[in-house]
Amino acid sequence: MKPNRVRRVVLIPLSLALIALLGASVFGMYWLQARQADEQVRAHVHNVDHALQNLLAEEAAQLDGLIYFLKTDEDLKRAWLSRDRETLLRSSEPIFNGIRSNCMVTYFNFIDLDRVCFLRVHNPSVYGDTIPRFTLDATVREGTPASGIDFGKSGTLTLRSVHPWRIDGELIGYVELGTEIDYFTSAVEIVVGVDLFFAIDKQF
Repeated sequence: MKPNRVRRVVLIPLSLALIALLGASVFGMYWLQARQADEQVRAHVHNVDHALQNLLAEEAAQLDGLIYFLKTDEDLKRAWLSRDRETLLRSSEPIFNGIRSNCMVTYFNFIDLDRVCFLRVHNPSVYGDTIPRFTLDATVREGTPASGIDFGKSGTLTLRSVHPWRIDGELIGYVELGTEIDYFTSAVEIVVGVDLFFAIDKQF
């Protein structure tokens, strides 16, 4: 057999086999790297979700505790029952200033049984509008406290807790506290080591 023909018979298939093997190796390395990257992303998402849910639960529990305290305040009870907005504001403003600086609470609302805002302690000049948020809807429907992330009037994402307010067993209104989530999501970024941003589907 001639040398040229030997080279064609042996070397060409060998070269093709080596190229195929190299291609398979490159593809295998790429697949492994892609899988590893995917697993890292999934781990980050899981860690972020876990950390955020824990932090939201802790913040909601803190808001709940503050509202339980507010509902026992005798000055607030008297001002609410007398429907005296100015007196209610004077009684609640010092409390709000304290919990705003110490607990990062940014919203404090007194709401009527018909879901109309009677007083925004954080913005007292704005009142008389109907509150459409799902947290209040849940409280009205179930008669129990509810919390969740919702929009404020300014469009900010806010963790809110809403409680029915009963005096001597009679439902007289609702008390709501809220805290903007920006300040505590930064803690999640530090713990998990990722940057967070929030996107919202407009249909919701």
